[in-house]
Amino acid sequence: MTKGPVFRTISVFALPMLLGNMLQQMYNVIDTWVVGNFIGSDALAGVGSAYTLMIFLTSILLGLCMGSSVVFSLCFGQKDEQKLKESVGTAFLPIAAVTVLLTAIPILALDNILAWINIPQEILTLTKEYLFNGYFAGDSCCACLSFVADFFNWGDGNLVGDPDWMVSGGYSRHRLSDCEPKKNSVC
Repeated sequence: MTKGPVFRTISVFALPMLLGNMLQQMYNVIDTWVVGNFIGSDALAGVGSAYTLMIFLTSILLGLCMGSSVVFSLCFGQKDEQKLKESVGTAFLPIAAVTVLLTAIPILALDNILAWINIPQEILTLTKEYLFNGYFAGDSCCACLSFVADFFNWGDGNLVGDPDWMVSGGYSRHRLSDCEPKKNSVC
């Protein structure tokens, strides 16, 4: 990042992130279109209502994973393999614990959380169904994939990243949360 033309270096750095964001947006648009057109407006409202909680929980996990990659980068840059191994082990256990908590607490307190964020009664069942089938099912796997991807793609100074890791994370999340669409159901 410190050598060569600045614009080119930043562009090469930003391109995989931009492409990943575009793929995510395409998935969201297609998902919204399918739910809205084939399942119904209540189901679409349920999916939309779940979005805030999903983003909140996912952001915590992604922040922890990306933050740990800073430590990995420092250890890798110092060529301290022992400290790098210790850092990975030290970071993984708390992130795994937070993942379990961020999955268990919302499941156990989902009714209270949804009441707190004012989900209308008419779509409450659909919102809960989408959260259980579309989010909680893949949360732990995606946190682990994010941690591994951050370690292998960013921790070693590879700022461009490996698209295979990015695609595998999204695909795993999609497959874990995939379900058969039914009339008046988000899954």
